[in-house]
Amino acid sequence: MADQTTNSVLSLTASSPDNGQQLEQPLRPGHTYLIGRDATADIVVPWDAKISRRHAKLTVRNGSVEVERLESAK
Repeated sequence: MADQTTNSVLSLTASSPDNGQQLEQPLRPGHTYLIGRDATADIVVPWDAKISRRHAKLTVRNGSVEVERLESAK
């Protein structure tokens, strides 16, 4: 029987309380995602000035998400 934890897809949901913008991003096991305001980020959050252009790295493994704040984070 396959391990359902490693085959499941997690999801990140973010929304702006000010203007109603939101995103939902599936997070696939074994992948790493860059989150930030920069258009080249894997997960772009342009509406929040408190988030740096390159803010954090999300790594998905073993059914969980590891968050690493990058040096460029405010």
